[in-house]
Amino acid sequence: MLELIALVVVVLILAWYVKNRLPANYPPTPPTRLPLFGHSHYLLFTRNSGIEAIDELFHKYSKDGVMAFHLGSFKLVIIGSFDLLKECFKAEDTNFRQANKENLALAILLRRSKNGNEGIIEGVGRIWTEQRRFMLSTFKDFGFGKSDMERMIKDEVVFFLDYIEKSNQSGPIKTINMFNTAVLNILWQMIAGERFDYDDKDLKNIFELVTEAILAAGIKPSIAFIFPWLRDIFPNIDPLYKNVQIMQNVKDFLDSVVQEHRKTFDPYHIRDFIDAYLLEMEKTTDVDSSFCKTNGDEMILQTLIDLFFAGSETTSSTLSWAVLYLIINPEVQTKIHEEIKTVIGLERTPDLADRADLPYLDASILEIQRLGDTVPNGLMHANPFVGFQLGKYYVPQGHTFQGDFSEIMQDPEYWPKPEEFKPERHINDEGEVVIDQRIIPFSIGKRKCPGETLAKSTIFLVLALLLQRFEIFPIDPNNPPPNEGICGITRIPKPFSFNLKRRS
Repeated sequence: MLELIALVVVVLILAWYVKNRLPANYPPTPPTRLPLFGHSHYLLFTRNSGIEAIDELFHKYSKDGVMAFHLGSFKLVIIGSFDLLKECFKAEDTNFRQANKENLALAILLRRSKNGNEGIIEGVGRIWTEQRRFMLSTFKDFGFGKSDMERMIKDEVVFFLDYIEKSNQSGPIKTINMFNTAVLNILWQMIAGERFDYDDKDLKNIFELVTEAILAAGIKPSIAFIFPWLRDIFPNIDPLYKNVQIMQNVKDFLDSVVQEHRKTFDPYHIRDFIDAYLLEMEKTTDVDSSFCKTNGDEMILQTLIDLFFAGSETTSSTLSWAVLYLIINPEVQTKIHEEIKTVIGLERTPDLADRADLPYLDASILEIQRLGDTVPNGLMHANPFVGFQLGKYYVPQGHTFQGDFSEIMQDPEYWPKPEEFKPERHINDEGEVVIDQRIIPFSIGKRKCPGETLAKSTIFLVLALLLQRFEIFPIDPNNPPPNEGICGITRIPKPFSFNLKRRS
């Protein structure tokens, strides 16, 4: 009997290897690929997050800036070559999000969506085109990229600086979720026509949950990747189910905002993005459109989820890294302040038009983005329908492609002493800022972040006004916070506290 069982096991393993045989020119992988598990065993005993552990394996086993890694049914190709990343992320055949039905089922689960093809982040084809175009054109109508947007940012930054200065009188300022409300308010005024109070307990709770979910997503491989069918039988054993519950809380919150808008909706008086969306749904008669009533009710929530996450988390994380690097490098902070003082003075509020005259601040922001690496892998691409030639490697259909932005933005063969915080590396001999194409905090290709303009404007104005008014310093001058991050979907600094001193 035991011999028969052993024979069956051997036959099944051989059948699995035959079915999952890799082509000769497949990207390099870690050496041991197990049936069903793939390479998951490499992540089970690491103390690092899953993303950091895969990054270590990438340095060890990749060739030509490419490595494949299998998490059960989830077949991942990691790209750390800038040229190959451009090639992949600009291709039509990889302009998708879900590589196979298992990945799609996971996306539906995590986003609490109906079919996984909704919104701006996960949408593909006509849905993605319609939603992205509508978002950009509508935001433009409400001031996106115009002087109205700049005014909203500056007004919010002034509110924020007054708030943290007052808070600092009661004790050190904590960086965890410090910038989220201010950053979200800038976007939320266009989305819902209102802003949140900085002490709003419900919003603070949501931000805490969102941060927890984003960080938890990078900790360990989920059983949902390895045995997709088990997640339905034993949902509570999968840590990703906590993320599902968090996402449902966010979705319920956003749905309540939409319902309030429906009660007061007037098609002749469009107040904000949500009103404009409801009007578009009302006008649309094409049943195949993503705005048609049967589709639009779900689509508006998924689009708002995308804006809520992307519009607050990444910019807030970048600003937290900025505070950390400015504390660790006080000479940089002093030099930025002196530049602002010389060009603008201490009375006039900085404008976006001042950016060209503040090259050291601008270069410092680029260096913060390079080293902070807020979204270390970007959003995934996939080739669900056809194989893809990636340089000299062939990737069969059904794979997910992910960038290794850290490898690109901190490559020692390209960046001299990449671990050093050095804004001067972005300034040429004429004193002008040079934006290297390998600085890719907003990704590249067709799926590049559509909110790049707003994010850049927000980061610049927050730092310009902050450093014009204050000096930032650690609680203990002899013990600055460590230059360490916590890595999930996004990468944030380890929580720390600091103090402010108003400049005279």
